[in-house]
Amino acid sequence: MGVPARSVRGPRGPDQYENSHIEGAVFSSAAERFRDDDDPVKRWGKGDRIVCYCGCPHHLSSIRASQLIDGGYENVYVIDEGFFEWQDLDYPVTGEDGGINEFVVEGRVDARYAGENAWARTVDSEQMESTDVAADGSFELHCKFVDVTADTRLRVSTPAWTRTGSVEELTSGVLSAD
Repeated sequence: MGVPARSVRGPRGPDQYENSHIEGAVFSSAAERFRDDDDPVKRWGKGDRIVCYCGCPHHLSSIRASQLIDGGYENVYVIDEGFFEWQDLDYPVTGEDGGINEFVVEGRVDARYAGENAWARTVDSEQMESTDVAADGSFELHCKFVDVTADTRLRVSTPAWTRTGSVEELTSGVLSAD
C-alpha cells in the first residue's frame, strides 16, 4: 500500500501532527476553529483524492471527511484503523512516536444525547479527541496526546456539561454533570 497522494493528518492537534504523521500528509483539522486560510486542503481541487486519518482510529477522521464532502470535495476516504495501525504495519511515517501518553476519560450524560459528541481537549495546546455518546449516555474518550502529564489541564465537553481539571482528576472516575 503506497502513501495516498493527498492525505490529511487527522483532525487532532498540531502537536500530534508535528510528533508523527503519515509521510506526505498535511495537517487539516476537524476543529471548528480551524476553518481558516491556513488549511492546505483549500488549495486542492475538488476532484482530488483525499484520505483522512486520525489515531482514534476513525472518529475524528470521519468528522473531517464529512466536512470535506459537505465542502464539495468528491473523492474523500478514511483510513478505518487510523494512524497507529498504519504505523504498526511499518508503512511510511515522519517523526517519532515518543512522548505519546495514553489515557481514558469516562463519562455519562443523559441518554437523549446518544450519538452526539463528547470532546477532550488540552487547555494549553490544541490536542483533542472525540467520541460518540452511546445509547445509554456513556462515553469513553481514548486519548493519545503528546507530552501530557497527570497535571496537564483538560477540558471535557459534552452536549450537557463541560468539566475542566487535570488528567489525573478527570480520569479518576466516571464524569457526569454532578
